[in-house]
Amino acid sequence: GILTLKVNKELKPFYLNLDWYTKYQLKNIMQFKSTYSFRLYELLKQYEKIGIRSITIDDFRCVLDIDDKQYPKYANLKQKVISVAVNEINSKTDLYIEYEEEKA
Repeated sequence: GILTLKVNKELKPFYLNLDWYTKYQLKNIMQFKSTYSFRLYELLKQYEKIGIRSITIDDFRCVLDIDDKQYPKYANLKQKVISVAVNEINSKTDLYIEYEEEKA
């Protein structure tokens, strides 16, 4: 498919100076089947230059908009969200993710 955009002349300066936003190739996210893959990919692209990101499970749920009632057990969250998203990102994008679980 083709996406054609027309930029309003008055807004052109704003669109051309978007350096502070996270940038990624659209082709990297178009193949995702999981919404969580997209959200996690965006989150990780923000920290790509740093190379590491630590996040609590509560913050992870918040960023991915996952209610406490969805996947209440960590094992379910890991199986249905984390593993699926990591596998999709690793196989379909320019990022490769490895993660380590830490107990608090």
